[in-house]
Amino acid sequence: MLGLIKALVSIQILILALMLGIMVDMLGSMIAAGLPVFLMLSLIPKVEDIANKMLDALPAILLLPVMSAIIMVVGAGSIVEAGDNSVSDEGMMGHVYTWITAVGVVFFAITLPTIMIPLLGSVSQMATQVVSSAVSTGTMVGGQAVAGAASGGMNAFRSGSTGGLRGLASALPAIARGGALGMAHGTGSANAPGLDGASLPNAGAIAKAAGGEVHASGLPPMSAQKAAAAQAFSNAATSGQTEATAGDLSKHVKGVSGWNSALTTEQNQSRIGAQLANQDYDTLSTDGQAAYAKWHGPVHMAVKQQGWGFSNADGQNLVTDLNQNYKGFDNVNDNMMMDRIMGDVATANGVEKSEAIRFAKYGWPSEKAHHGP
Repeated sequence: MLGLIKALVSIQILILALMLGIMVDMLGSMIAAGLPVFLMLSLIPKVEDIANKMLDALPAILLLPVMSAIIMVVGAGSIVEAGDNSVSDEGMMGHVYTWITAVGVVFFAITLPTIMIPLLGSVSQMATQVVSSAVSTGTMVGGQAVAGAASGGMNAFRSGSTGGLRGLASALPAIARGGALGMAHGTGSANAPGLDGASLPNAGAIAKAAGGEVHASGLPPMSAQKAAAAQAFSNAATSGQTEATAGDLSKHVKGVSGWNSALTTEQNQSRIGAQLANQDYDTLSTDGQAAYAKWHGPVHMAVKQQGWGFSNADGQNLVTDLNQNYKGFDNVNDNMMMDRIMGDVATANGVEKSEAIRFAKYGWPSEKAHHGP
């Protein structure tokens, strides 16, 4: 695991170093080529601020090679000293310390352009997001492909009656298919921060086209996932609708009666739900809001609290919370969970689900007032 972490960090730092170095070189060339224009624009009021930003970056760009050389010389000495000190350390911690020192030197050399050249600050953040997303997505897709190929191969060998090269040859299609499906599911469950958190192409459609309900990611078939999703969301919504919660509501929320033992569970839930429908959540006490939230469940409360403006990031956070705190969601694809949640968002806001999904990704219309579901 430590080796995988070191490899991922090294890959990201290497790519960032190349990207930022090339961007600095390009920026310096552009400023040098447009220097007469920027000098002229610096004489025009209101426009001079923009031109001055470009001109202020030029001295820093010219000094970068000198500063980078100093960092590398001093950093090399630090790495050698760390290596000498780590020889006497026991176990692998000495090697880890030396590696961290080396990474720190390279990382500082990478961040130097963004420190000296303010224009590169936001650009470097975007580049970091894109690189991190690409590395994590590649790791996920690669891991799913390997797992799928291994699963397909094991199933083929177990069901096959021949061994040797003939058995291996007959298993190759299953191995390839499992790897392809694993890659499809890894791609479908990956999110790209640079694309507003939008998930990549739907893996379910790819898997279906590849040949039915085979899920190399280890999840059940799609039909079983849909049934599990319906049951899991139902459980999450009603798990707090108990006699104890009803007692808390009757204590802290005016107009809500407690549990009636003469009625069935469904009748009590319906009766108390109707009483809560007339309550204004924002005016309740802290204890009342806690009981209200427990009764309605996490999905309803997340949609209500975010209201008009429920974002894609809010949905991803809710999916994470459901996976961690409620049983049943570990057998449901995250994209399917998001689709189900956006259905609730659409109902709460009185729009079509397709509109709710689009608004969640790109922003809700600001002109519409909304007071929550």
